[in-house]
Amino acid sequence: MKRLIYIISIVLLVISVVSCEKKFELKLDSDNIIKVECFPGVADSIYVRVAPCISVNSKYNYSNFDPDVVLAVNGEDIPLKYDGKYYIADYDPSPGDEIRVKVSERGFEDVEAVTQVPIPIDNMKLETEVYDITQ
Repeated sequence: MKRLIYIISIVLLVISVVSCEKKFELKLDSDNIIKVECFPGVADSIYVRVAPCISVNSKYNYSNFDPDVVLAVNGEDIPLKYDGKYYIADYDPSPGDEIRVKVSERGFEDVEAVTQVPIPIDNMKLETEVYDITQ
């Protein structure tokens, strides 16, 4: 019996020490990209946040990031103010408005996004029921 336990222990030790190995290439020199966040909604100003996503091996100086941000509502450009974190449009979107954001910066590929402010659903009711699932 002791011998069987000894053999099982040795087998378990060998199995735990042996591991799988998979080789892969780590790509560190990818292109720099611009990240844009904008979630327009009804009865709220439009906030746009822009940030660079820079490759590990990039020589780009992060402190020089000064993008051109253009916001258009229904084809008409809206002025933006920068508060150090967000580009803010003093405009309250209406349902059905088409909002287009374009961002460009030297050393990056231009970014553009388009969305439409959702139209609310009339006479929508939301009801909840609470059940006791412990019984």
